[in-house]
Amino acid sequence: MEKEAVRILGEMLAIMKSFRSENKEHMTPDEVADYLNIEKNTLYQHTRKKEIPFHKRPGGRNLIFVRAEIDAWLQKRGNLETAQEQAKKKADEI
Repeated sequence: MEKEAVRILGEMLAIMKSFRSENKEHMTPDEVADYLNIEKNTLYQHTRKKEIPFHKRPGGRNLIFVRAEIDAWLQKRGNLETAQEQAKKKADEI
């Protein structure tokens, strides 16, 4: 029972993190990884292959992502549901 509670709390934390990203126009790699429910290393693999839209901050190495571009990328790939809609479904299941 304790393991189940820990699992549910972990899922709830992930959902809450994705909601925080909902209204942000620009997102960090951590926020995008949470939003897409993928590992940050997987996100960086997509950026190296130029498979996902991203921008570099002027004069720096830091990446930024535009949420509207990420949503459009998801839809283009056939993921008709945005990551936000998927998170809401998970919340309803709990």
